Amino acid sequence: MSAPWPAPLATSPVDATVEVPGSKSITARALYLAAVADSPSVIRGALDARDTRLFAAALEVMGARVEDEGAGILRVTPMELPPRGGRIECGLAGTVMRFLPPLAALSPEETLFDGDEQAYARPLGQLLDALVRMGATVTYHGERGHLPFTIQGPIHTPLGAQAWVDSSSSSQFLSALLLVSPLVGDPLFVSAPGIVPSMPHVEMTLASLAGAGIDLEVVDEGRANLSTWHIFPSRPRGGDITVEPDLSNAGPFLAAAMVTGGRVRIPAWPGATTQAGDAWRALLGHMGATITLDEEGLTLSGPGAGNYPGIKATMAELGDFISAQDLHLTLANRKEQVSLATTYRVLQSLANSGELDVVKGVEGESLYRHCQGDTHHHHLLCRRCGKAVELEAPAIEDWALDMGKKYGFSELEHVVEVTGYCPECTLELRDEENRLTGRQ
Repeated sequence: MSAPWPAPLATSPVDATVEVPGSKSITARALYLAAVADSPSVIRGALDARDTRLFAAALEVMGARVEDEGAGILRVTPMELPPRGGRIECGLAGTVMRFLPPLAALSPEETLFDGDEQAYARPLGQLLDALVRMGATVTYHGERGHLPFTIQGPIHTPLGAQAWVDSSSSSQFLSALLLVSPLVGDPLFVSAPGIVPSMPHVEMTLASLAGAGIDLEVVDEGRANLSTWHIFPSRPRGGDITVEPDLSNAGPFLAAAMVTGGRVRIPAWPGATTQAGDAWRALLGHMGATITLDEEGLTLSGPGAGNYPGIKATMAELGDFISAQDLHLTLANRKEQVSLATTYRVLQSLANSGELDVVKGVEGESLYRHCQGDTHHHHLLCRRCGKAVELEAPAIEDWALDMGKKYGFSELEHVVEVTGYCPECTLELRDEENRLTGRQ
């Protein structure tokens, strides 16, 4: 058995510039549109990954030319349409096995799609059924609706120029049909009934098409659970394409700045994007980060693990002892989106740094309060109502230091809690006792 991985521990606030690799999803869409464009294209910032290489190799089988110039630069010479047939190796790349069958179905030549054995489990039937409705022939060489299969076209616009695909199991089915729709030959209505998961990726596809000069419009038919787009025929426009960095992959680096109170810069963060990872800005900003976004990218300065403004401000405002669960409920009522686990963690961090007092409640639960003084103190705690009184005990402090010196201990910590009943509870308890015994 291999040894456990030693997680790195920050000894000071991080300060770094991190160039996040390009988005895999945008890279695939850029390659697709460049390969069927009306002129050559240069893609900058492309992700260098197995999925990208498989996608490029598949496009070359179909007749495009993809030259890797290094540093994320791909030079693409578009294919002739309809594409050539051949054998497509998908590996495990969902974009290859889902985006490219509709493109292959434009051709009267046969195209075989195969992949890694693990890819045989991934569903494709709903997309391939949609292509069959458009005139394609699909021959399965294993389980129906799965790799491997051979597809042969040409597809055409059905009666009424309508095409639909069930995308309830994958938004890639809808994206695949949207990508090929400008190349079919006639204006095409593309519909997806029901709920489509991962709609940001569909919006990414639509933005990529629009950015390449494809005319499209959203169709509102007044029908619930039906999304429809009207796509007009045209080859995409060639030219320079810049791939956005993968914003989801920025998460660990932004988190490092958050918990260490440091600063991280992500170059080329887009001002507007369809990537779901852009939600980091609002989410971490709500958690206390200071975020700036300019032409150079995004810079985040984190509050540190124990410096969540909402928690600190609320504790200072409350002024009395409160449990982590009750504080979390208070924060939720104030629309502060902090998890219970984070509430526990931050309270303990603030207690460790001396900013909060902590005592054990009547039921053994830790209770926290904004620290009222700068000196070390102890508490007299009511076992009935939880009321706490701070105690100054210099004799105990001296005794603790003496014990540490006597036995050679350092970094001494101690907590003294004296429990009993406060005056109010004492009176109430006596009244209850008198009532029970019949004494006045």
